[in-house]
Amino acid sequence: MIRTEDLIGATRSPEKISEEDFADIITKAISKPYEKPEAISRCFCRHCGLYGEVLEEYIWSLIKTTIATQHPLHVSWKNIQELREYYFITDNCEICRQKGERVKTVEMKKI
Repeated sequence: MIRTEDLIGATRSPEKISEEDFADIITKAISKPYEKPEAISRCFCRHCGLYGEVLEEYIWSLIKTTIATQHPLHVSWKNIQELREYYFITDNCEICRQKGERVKTVEMKKI
């Protein structure tokens, strides 16, 4: 039987980045326009620094997780487009989390 590692090599989770590098990633990303016109926000991983644009169908999951992880939202908005003024930070992501690990914190911050 051929193993995946034999074909493409072994992979590792990304290393934790420094707070300075993380802040730099956020500053650069939020200064750019969204690539997808339907994007509502961006979500950043505090552990590895990867980020992506968030579409409407995913944003409600992030908001619910933010509330569930005891990070109160001091945010109000009248329509979904106003959420473009905010971004999310998670403590890990699908790329860097360990097997069986879950997101423990999600924060929502104003740009």
